[in-house]
Amino acid sequence: MTKSSHYSITIANPREGERYYERLLLNHVRGPLSFNDLFTVNGRQCDTFKDTAKERGLLELYNSILECLGETVIFKMQEALRSLFATILAQSNPEQEQAFTKIVQTIDTGTTGIFFVDGPGGTGKIYLYCALLANVRSRGMTALATTISGVAASILPGGRTAHSRFEIPLQTNESTMTNMSKKNGAAKLIRKEKVIIWDEAPMAKRQTIETVDRRFRDIMDIDKSFGGKVMVFGGYFHQMLPVVPKSTRAEIVNASLVKSYLLPLIEKIQVTRNNGTYTKKHHL
Repeated sequence: MTKSSHYSITIANPREGERYYERLLLNHVRGPLSFNDLFTVNGRQCDTFKDTAKERGLLELYNSILECLGETVIFKMQEALRSLFATILAQSNPEQEQAFTKIVQTIDTGTTGIFFVDGPGGTGKIYLYCALLANVRSRGMTALATTISGVAASILPGGRTAHSRFEIPLQTNESTMTNMSKKNGAAKLIRKEKVIIWDEAPMAKRQTIETVDRRFRDIMDIDKSFGGKVMVFGGYFHQMLPVVPKSTRAEIVNASLVKSYLLPLIEKIQVTRNNGTYTKKHHL
């Protein structure tokens, strides 16, 4: 499909309600023969385009947001793009909204905060990260986005792997430090950051995360967790734990973040597929 044919369907945005959801369906449902066919999902007929899109899982796809914003960049002015982004943030579910507000308030008050966004795939963690990054950066501040794997890092705006960004040694223990010196460019960048996002945290050994904690304290000259920075970890412990070759189950658990001295300082934010309850202060 050529680029020109991709944009042959009239543009729509979330503020247009059913028109937007109809277009979303037409972009993803192959060969519908009628509106009744378009409304039918697994033998069940939905009442609205929005319900149909939701039933098909299209509203949980981060790509649909990117498609919408990407089209707006091409056809609309900056003011319209900002308005659309605000509208998209307002479709966010109560969990995401409360998590976003809590973290932004912590950033704005300049207080230390360590959060863990806990939820399986498809619960909007990436959406929340991108909203936080956009909010902070749009106000002239800086924010870092890191993950454990390079594939996940490519999804986040400006994302890099934690090992690359923080110069973490491949082998870490209870006393290692990152390779960043207090005077190099990476350390200067850390001092400026208002929030640091670290996705896929359950895949990292606790010693790796603790190594970054020690270096941040050194860089910031503050004996507080991560040098007083606002840290947003994320992931799902039921999906993946650290890889510890030739180890027992107990050894793998011991290498996990749940066994870290940082655990009591972490505020857990629960996100679920079906708009579950936001947990304000519930430790991992």
